[in-house]
Amino acid sequence: MRITSQHIASLLEDIRFWILILFCIRLIGISYAPIEVHHNWRQTTVTMVARNFYEGEANPYTPQLDFGGSTTGISAMEFPVLNYLIYLFSLLFGYDHWYGRLINLVITSIGLWYFHQLIAGIFNARRAFVSTLLLGSSLWFIFGRKIMPDTMAVSFVIMSMYLAWLYLSHERTHLLCAFGAGLLFALGALSKLPAALPMILLPFILLRWGHASKKMLLTSVYLLCAIPVVHWYWIWTPYLTETYGMHHFFMGKSLATGSQEIADHMGSSLERIFIGPFKYIGGVAFLSACVWSLYRKEKTLLCVLGSTAFALIALMCKSGETFYAHDYYILPFVPTMALLIAYFMEQLPSRIAMLCITAIVLESLLNQTHDLRWKPSYDAYMDLETLMDQFTPREALVAINCAPNPSTMYFAHRKGWLCTNAELADHNQLRVLQDQGLQYILICKDRFGRDLELPSQSLLFENDRFRLYQLQPTESSFGIAALDKH
Repeated sequence: MRITSQHIASLLEDIRFWILILFCIRLIGISYAPIEVHHNWRQTTVTMVARNFYEGEANPYTPQLDFGGSTTGISAMEFPVLNYLIYLFSLLFGYDHWYGRLINLVITSIGLWYFHQLIAGIFNARRAFVSTLLLGSSLWFIFGRKIMPDTMAVSFVIMSMYLAWLYLSHERTHLLCAFGAGLLFALGALSKLPAALPMILLPFILLRWGHASKKMLLTSVYLLCAIPVVHWYWIWTPYLTETYGMHHFFMGKSLATGSQEIADHMGSSLERIFIGPFKYIGGVAFLSACVWSLYRKEKTLLCVLGSTAFALIALMCKSGETFYAHDYYILPFVPTMALLIAYFMEQLPSRIAMLCITAIVLESLLNQTHDLRWKPSYDAYMDLETLMDQFTPREALVAINCAPNPSTMYFAHRKGWLCTNAELADHNQLRVLQDQGLQYILICKDRFGRDLELPSQSLLFENDRFRLYQLQPTESSFGIAALDKH
């Protein structure tokens, strides 16, 4: 078959081609361990839970972390959808770090297609194409391959909204669409509660499409599917925290505290919104789109913008410092930004619009490619488990001077405590931990820790990255040993 310029043009105008291109680019380094400069902490807490499912009890209601000291490590967190999918993959292929990357990438790429179909149905095909291309090259590009539930969760919610729109807007749509919409919403909100932010647009869809009977059924399905979400976050997670004592999961702050923190750091918060998702050219385009849609009184777009912006402000006030300290909190709002920018591009002459879209995409992608590269300094962490196996039993409790980052504990494949240098240098604190079962101390000399010498302990190993000690018996442990003998 001869490939003509018409075939090429048709291919370039098909959003599935660009989704596939973005998918393939992100396959670069897909098997890397979760140790990027940014977000290694967040990723290793996901993989910790998945590995504990694989090696222990696979109960999603009791997710287990490795840094609970002498406790079980059972902790409140998002419902472990991604963690459990990694566990299921591990049952088939054996455990490996990177399964979560591929799972997230596949689901997020499918989410881009559903986003395109939703925008095409509500607005038009051209706007759907541009907004999907922009969304795929935004901050979603790199988070779509991280072992984190954020883009996966929002993708589930977008799929849910598409099925809801499809069910309401088409006369003969199967009832399964309504139940599928409810199930996908529950999966998204359970995976990451802020991912439900786009659901604030559901009343708009309900008002504009569908007969009364369909609206009532769909609303009932959503209310039914919201029950497990409410149960998990407002009943079960507080129970886990109270019962097992792990205060790891962040459920937000009071609105007064959070809003004050946002007000005190308004510059950082605005930077997260206007520069974080697309960088500078996209940020200017989004701001221009907001002004232009207000000037032209685009009611539908203003409804979308106003509703999601209101939900974002509520999220910001509930999150406080966490919002501007972590770039992934803006992810549920990025689809709205992509839609607004796509609308603004329609108002420009076609050549200028094409140049602007290209510039936004290239600037955004080029500012994210660093996460696709492996750095030789990571190699030491890939060998850490082997090193620990040479000198310590797998079940031995370890303290690591990497607090509060748990990544080193994950790669050591041990359980125990995350400590600061000051805590490990404090003899009284060390004695307390030793009475709780601490046997070894791993010192990270750089990256996640800072060098520390403990001359009173027995040095087992040292290289340019790590120093491993075995604790010497204290007076209290001698006493316990004497009691055991007699």
